[in-house]
Amino acid sequence: MPIDYSLKEKTEELLRLFEDRFRVIKRNPNFSRIIYQLDKESSIKLAKELLGVGEHKAIGIDGSMIQEEALEMLLFHVSAIGYSAPFIVNENGMFFDFKRMEKEDELSVSSSIPLWLEDLPNVAITKSGLADIAEAGSEITFSIMLMSELWIALRAIEEGAKIIFMDRPISGAYQTLSREVRRFLMHMENTALEELFGEEVKGYVFLLLLLGPKGSHVPKRRPYLLHQVVDKIKDGPRGVSELANLLGLDDTGLKRLMRRIAEFENRYGVFDLGYNYVGLKIKDYREKASKHARELVNKLFWGRGHPFRVGDKWLTTPEINTINFILLQEILELVKERKALLIGIAKDTNTSEYTRSVLPLLIDLNVVDGSLKPRVKHDRVYLTMVSSGNMDVAVPPWRCLGYDACFATLVKDEVSGSYKAARKVVSRERLFVRGYFQSRASEVYRSPVFFYDRPYIDEFDSEYITEVEFEERGGKSKAKVYLETKPNPLDNLILHILSISDNPEVFEAYGHNMLLYMADKAVKAESELAKGLLKGLVSLKLTPLARRERLFSIIRRFRETRSEMEQARREVKS
Repeated sequence: MPIDYSLKEKTEELLRLFEDRFRVIKRNPNFSRIIYQLDKESSIKLAKELLGVGEHKAIGIDGSMIQEEALEMLLFHVSAIGYSAPFIVNENGMFFDFKRMEKEDELSVSSSIPLWLEDLPNVAITKSGLADIAEAGSEITFSIMLMSELWIALRAIEEGAKIIFMDRPISGAYQTLSREVRRFLMHMENTALEELFGEEVKGYVFLLLLLGPKGSHVPKRRPYLLHQVVDKIKDGPRGVSELANLLGLDDTGLKRLMRRIAEFENRYGVFDLGYNYVGLKIKDYREKASKHARELVNKLFWGRGHPFRVGDKWLTTPEINTINFILLQEILELVKERKALLIGIAKDTNTSEYTRSVLPLLIDLNVVDGSLKPRVKHDRVYLTMVSSGNMDVAVPPWRCLGYDACFATLVKDEVSGSYKAARKVVSRERLFVRGYFQSRASEVYRSPVFFYDRPYIDEFDSEYITEVEFEERGGKSKAKVYLETKPNPLDNLILHILSISDNPEVFEAYGHNMLLYMADKAVKAESELAKGLLKGLVSLKLTPLARRERLFSIIRRFRETRSEMEQARREVKS
């Protein structure tokens, strides 16, 4: 192999480029405008008001998935575990009692599922109808694993947990599941879900998708016109002309809207179209959707028979993810009702919306100085450089100012200077709040910068609203989005919680989260134990059949047999 002697020069050039970028970031006092340090006194005050004085439970939830190929089968094993610890809120402060940390056996879920390789396309449906084995297997196992995590989170909240840590971005899961729901509604017919719960199940899911979690904001933008209609009629029918006035539609726009409503009525049977009025036929869609979701969870994890079979139909990943969407909606509603905190944490996220759209907007609004213009288009890398280069400003525990999750779908056009949708439509605003934090530092080491998100809560977040104009499908739009331009007491409380829920004595939990660390170790240990069990059980059941029917090629793959023979020959020669 020829040696590229210019590699040294190329590497040095890249290092010089990095040093130039870092030099611009170092020792800039203006970073104090986007970095908020912990106000401990204020956080304790809010903890007493929101969570209450006394002892409460926190729980960290993590899942694991494995897939093994054996005997022309793909074997799935998914599991999720909840680890809990009490935390105390009193007049003097707040602290976690990790000495009483324990695995919640009643909040642990696992399932092992075998599937013939030839049946993969029936479950992991792709646009082409063809499925790569590894990709299809990952899609299936991830959907079931996510369901197990969401189920534990829901049960934990119902049982009184006040803080729920999830090892994933909640906002990212919501957007992904929303796409899967649209896929189920628009492109699938005669499904297993309809076989189980009737054709009206699509109507329940359709309304949930349009309205979002109970009490959430419905965007006042053209791509969300149908969402606005359902929001206006959810409590009672409205006259057609009244709707037109409320939505600002002319005759042409109204006729177009009524055609769409008639189309969706024919498809899902949810609209009551009387003489000159529009209403909803279904009133208890949330309750019915929740009931069906719980029934399917029971079937998948504790039911008899193959979990993916419903009569002669296969339960597909879009259908499984539709149930996940229902579970997540219920979780988001329940945490607000119970005044609990749901916090998603991500370790190695590759998000770029902070540097791509949030900071440019803050500069355009003159909230921060133009010297903060990012030279690195990677949020975590940028904030790590900010932290290392401005230690007097970024004193852990600190967090960056929070922003609306819809910024993930916004981008600033460098040529025109305007903002536009990254993918046709900007996602719904005021559903989730995102941010980054760093909770520990020693003389020689700083903990990594981690990502976190949480549900938007109107009670705490409504005063942090900024109007943004952008281009999306349908032309120019405006949205009032969450943007923290002064410290929000709720995120200050969350920073306090994050800073006291790690373990500085365990490297993997240094500056991260002790409950998620323990859940991760426990669930991975369970997955390792499941590997051998899966293969052994299938071999035990399938081998006698294959021998009896002389289906030896199913028992042993040709490559395995050839490999053994070649090894035997080598041993004889030696």
